[in-house]
Amino acid sequence: MKTLAKLALLALVLPIPPSQADADTDYAAFAHDWSEVRDSAMRALGMIAYARDESSHAEGIRYLEEAAMRGSYVAAHQLAFGYLVGAHGLPVDLDRSQRYFELSVRQESPDALLDYGLLLLYGHRFEADSERGRKLIRRAADLGHPSARVFLIEDLEAVGDDLSLAMADAWRWRMGMRLGRHDLFVEDREQRSASLALGYAMLADYFADNVRVPADQDRARSYASMVPEAVRGMVANHLAAWRYASNFDLRADHRRAKTLFEDALDTLNSEGINNFAWLLATSPDAEVRNGEIAVELMEDLFTTEAREPAWVDTLAAAYAETGDFARAIELQNEALTGFERGTETYEEAVDRRDNYAEGRAWRE
Repeated sequence: MKTLAKLALLALVLPIPPSQADADTDYAAFAHDWSEVRDSAMRALGMIAYARDESSHAEGIRYLEEAAMRGSYVAAHQLAFGYLVGAHGLPVDLDRSQRYFELSVRQESPDALLDYGLLLLYGHRFEADSERGRKLIRRAADLGHPSARVFLIEDLEAVGDDLSLAMADAWRWRMGMRLGRHDLFVEDREQRSASLALGYAMLADYFADNVRVPADQDRARSYASMVPEAVRGMVANHLAAWRYASNFDLRADHRRAKTLFEDALDTLNSEGINNFAWLLATSPDAEVRNGEIAVELMEDLFTTEAREPAWVDTLAAAYAETGDFARAIELQNEALTGFERGTETYEEAVDRRDNYAEGRAWRE
């Protein structure tokens, strides 16, 4: 199963804006309209990712723009970021980028709030507005963005007075709170550790890539060193699979994803191993693909784990990448027995089997 794409598509399930929650709302009609916005954004991202010519790419961009204007903060943020760096065939256009950032922060996209906040705080690419930048970062923190919270904690600690230090401690405490029984918040130290680690790891990337903030490699290394060994695999899997390995994300960078997976290979859980193998088997980038290693990873996984249909699907793709299409078809037929007929997952798996029958490996 296309695990990486599925992870990216989950991000398109949008919340209902508070302004819609009034007594006169027709919830059934509103839910239908919201579903249409979500589905149009997914279709647009798919068209852009798999565009075969300039015409289909332009059509995908148009659909993405329509989804953004209809309320998809994911679509708005993707366009803002795309025009910021020229990703996936979009021209670098800072005026357009800023307009879409303004739209996405009004729609309260946590990622956009942090990205735009950092850009304004540092005056990087856009005119500096440190006061507004800090307000946007604070709002991203309020909405739960781990990197925004870590950045806010460090900002408060740098001020250093008693009130700021108390506020920083409060934010650290907040990162370990989750809903427990009876809708009461309870403290979860493991969650705090994982959230802090993810925040540090993402900030390490931000200060390494010169996109949202001016590059500072010493600071990037310092953040990376703050990720505990115990959660390194979880963090690497999140960044690699969600941020860099999905072709439905305009920020896709398969080489960066591969490096993240390789650096944390010894600490990856079964999901991370599956995601890494899928990347190695299906990436359109020949510098990333390695069918032999993908087969080895999945065969080793099956010595200790049950044969989940999604993982068998990955092993089939890995064998196809090595050129063993007979084995790939055999495994794909096995995977199909575990997928529900009539679903998108089943139909995509059938498409892959047909690909293998024609002697073609699968490309994400």
